[in-house]
Amino acid sequence: MKILSSMILAVALLTAPMTMVTGCKSTPQQIAYKSLKSVQVASVAALHVYGAAYRRGEIDADTKAKVHDLYARYQKAWSLAATAAQFNYSSPSTPELTAAVGELVEFIQTLRK
Repeated sequence: MKILSSMILAVALLTAPMTMVTGCKSTPQQIAYKSLKSVQVASVAALHVYGAAYRRGEIDADTKAKVHDLYARYQKAWSLAATAAQFNYSSPSTPELTAAVGELVEFIQTLRK
């Protein structure tokens, strides 16, 4: 299970930055869609890794509190970005959302070490 979690997180971390900048070349709408979508994919993958570690009893109270704080920041940034985009997920990610998901994923990645 730990290997599967590691693989999911690795794929998300490797593909998210590429989809944020490269995307499909056919239309600007498709390129922008990749940006918001990749943020969501990275956060979900990281949270799956965290959830698996939590279920195995590997998360202490301080770590749980830190993840919850980072996730709350991510949720607020996601809500603001989605609202600003009028829930059109083809809009690009905001700098605040990108920073929030980066901190969340990076912190959860440190739990695997």
